[in-house]
Amino acid sequence: MAEAPPFKVLVVCTGNISRSPVVQHLLASGLADPSLQVSSAGTHAVVGAGVDPPMRELLAGIGIGSAEFRARQLKSYLLSDGDLVLGLTREHRATAVKLEPSIVRRSFTLREFVRILPTAGPFFGRTVGERLHAATEAAALARMRVPATRPDDDDVIDPYGAPIQVYRRVFAELFDATEAIGQAVA
Repeated sequence: MAEAPPFKVLVVCTGNISRSPVVQHLLASGLADPSLQVSSAGTHAVVGAGVDPPMRELLAGIGIGSAEFRARQLKSYLLSDGDLVLGLTREHRATAVKLEPSIVRRSFTLREFVRILPTAGPFFGRTVGERLHAATEAAALARMRVPATRPDDDDVIDPYGAPIQVYRRVFAELFDATEAIGQAVA
């Protein structure tokens, strides 16, 4: 029996140097499994740049290296190739869906996806990729049952250029969100 291709997660933010690479690295590290492939892109990417130094240091502080990372621009083919698209804000998700409308059911903001998961599971499958696939389908069906209290509850603020305390707060939020995904599909 042929092995299934990996389940592909694409994380989207603005510059692809702070939030989305952190989520990419946290998911890839936390869910380390050959059935899963995690990448990221930016709606206005700083193409070729590495991870923003404060975020790079926060990742390193938990043992995750990001020296090889390079920012890239969001493209339609990246979206159509993704099995799950996670925007860091509602605007990122909207931009992605406008660029590639076929992803509407498999795209969420990170916080929206995490908010929906507890009501949509449990998720079954032999691999992390299969369970994440089941979670994505279930979350699409459950989306309307679990609305945000306030619309901006689904957005993760951009820490770029802010004081280190803001970077730490955003990093902690991203860490908690990726941990919640990991627990849901473990």
